[in-house]
Amino acid sequence: MLDSLLDDASAKFPKNVALIFEGKRFSYVELCSLTRRLATGLVEGGVRPGDRVAFLLPNCLQIVLCYYACFKIGAIAVPLNIRFQAELLKYAINHSGARILISEPGLFSRIENIRPSLREVEQYYLTSRHTEFEGVRPFDELLGSTSDSKPQAVNERSPAAIYYTSGTTGVPKAVIHSHGSLARATQLQIDQILISPTDITLILFPVCYLIGFGSQILPFHRCGATCVLLPQFEPAAALTAIETYQPTKTYGFPRLYNDLVNCPDAGAYNVKSLNFCFSAGEAIAPAVQERFRQLFGVQITEGCGMTELQIYSMNPPYGDKKIGSIGKPIAGMELSLIDDTGRSISTARQVGEMIVRGGSMASGYWRDVELTNQTIRDGWFHTGDLAYRDEQGVYWFVSRKSEIIKNEAGLVSPIEVEGALYEHPAVLEAGVIGVPDRFSGEVPEAYVVLKKDSASVTESELINFVRTRLPGYKAPSRIVLTENLPHGPTGKIDRKSLREEAAGARAGSSRDQPKISSSR
Repeated sequence: MLDSLLDDASAKFPKNVALIFEGKRFSYVELCSLTRRLATGLVEGGVRPGDRVAFLLPNCLQIVLCYYACFKIGAIAVPLNIRFQAELLKYAINHSGARILISEPGLFSRIENIRPSLREVEQYYLTSRHTEFEGVRPFDELLGSTSDSKPQAVNERSPAAIYYTSGTTGVPKAVIHSHGSLARATQLQIDQILISPTDITLILFPVCYLIGFGSQILPFHRCGATCVLLPQFEPAAALTAIETYQPTKTYGFPRLYNDLVNCPDAGAYNVKSLNFCFSAGEAIAPAVQERFRQLFGVQITEGCGMTELQIYSMNPPYGDKKIGSIGKPIAGMELSLIDDTGRSISTARQVGEMIVRGGSMASGYWRDVELTNQTIRDGWFHTGDLAYRDEQGVYWFVSRKSEIIKNEAGLVSPIEVEGALYEHPAVLEAGVIGVPDRFSGEVPEAYVVLKKDSASVTESELINFVRTRLPGYKAPSRIVLTENLPHGPTGKIDRKSLREEAAGARAGSSRDQPKISSSR
């Protein structure tokens, strides 16, 4: 179970390096000792099993300790999304009922003005500069005890962590993962990609996200492997870390891989140590994949996952892959397709909604029985994602149901149109949405960021380029050339914001061209 994961790893691999952060190395014995001290400090501070401990922290040693200490004492970890602004933070903290909040000075500035409205928080801790804020205590105070906290009996059904989703469609959903679901997901990932004690994984994500912690830190630590934690993702820093630490495995989103291959002098780095690179979130454009393979000497392994399920499908990690697909369900997970009436789809290439079940599935949503019952029905999690299955049983992601473009000639996947645009050598980034059309229902509209020194490329040139690769009804009716695209907290293109921009332009906005604010 999670409460003993570090203890077990420390006993088996005491001298192995568990974590590298900003050049400092922590062995399993050292990480385990710090976790025990923090667990004891929390208990002595009044934290009991079932209490929620919220932490608003960037990638750092302390966030790793917070997770493990909560697991050890039966508290529920509430990792707050570092991209949330004050209103979303207030919602998540109050909704979770957190009693303790741990942060650092830069991020805590978002909390300071909303403190009077945080009804149940009893104590605040900062990793540094606590004296700059009234009523805040130093995090190191929690590490002061040298005694061990009394182990707590943890049931596998007990909640281990609450993850608040990005909230792009309203208030964030509070996903509950139990000790059992996280433990099973840990073992599934170990078995799927064959993690060993000699592996080194580079963590590009904020570990306040489940893919950073649940898909990397937990399984790699379970095996006695090494986690290299970047403070934040920056392409040149990531390439330098690959060259310096020679990681064998990493995980990313399409945007991260796109940023890596477009980083100046990317080819000058020694980045051939990687043997497994996973991508999820959305399909990654084949053109980006090919550039990545040329630079890094390894194919990206595409798959699919979400906070409620973790990784549930994947191409073969070390075998032949179907580029553009999400592969097949991993061992321990089941995947099926249903139509709009809820009937199972067995016909190859018929698009339907993906429903999933298996050991790594979340138990539901915190304090929201109605949403839990709507989403998990008869043991199946309804993803809201559209896909089809080919004749070989391989699944292909199409779109979110809410983002599919409904043209009278057929459904259009925004990702397919974006993939065609990425094949143009001048395109750095592309986002596609559907807009109303009086004759065709909906038509694609694209927002494109060009690479530097590509200013001469025109809208008509890009539209004609797509027409040579896709049927005419899938080509954008309009392309807006912009300096940046909006992104959600996990790096996905925020198509909701694009739709709002397009609607504003159609309503007669005074702007000649939509100006999209960057979330980078």
